[in-house]
Amino acid sequence: MSHTAALFSGLASLALMSALYYIILHAKQGSWLRNESVPMLLVAILIGFLTMAGAGGIRGLNAVLAQGLSLNAAAAAGADLIALAAVLLSLMVLRAIAVAVRRKENGPASVTPLSPRPAAPGGSSPPLKKAA
Repeated sequence: MSHTAALFSGLASLALMSALYYIILHAKQGSWLRNESVPMLLVAILIGFLTMAGAGGIRGLNAVLAQGLSLNAAAAAGADLIALAAVLLSLMVLRAIAVAVRRKENGPASVTPLSPRPAAPGGSSPPLKKAA
């Protein structure tokens, strides 16, 4: 049972992190998704799912290793490994969000070149005409 819960929570954390990625980077500025409460709720749920998937996956793998090699243990180990992989992918998406937000805040890395200037000082300026 704990293997199924770890698998479900791992996949749910990956889905929530993908939803956060869309909301933060691709939703329009005036959209109701850009409201602060929606990402905060998703992050609160995500924290619960990430800890449940990580702890459940590690606990499940420990139990599988203690049981020995059987078909049931191999299926349970597969579910736990998928849960831990989903947690790892969720953390990679979180890193991608952080990098993209940092790039967006800093702006483009290109710099406008300065206008060309003469290499040597011009000496005296040309005579100015006086207005009548």
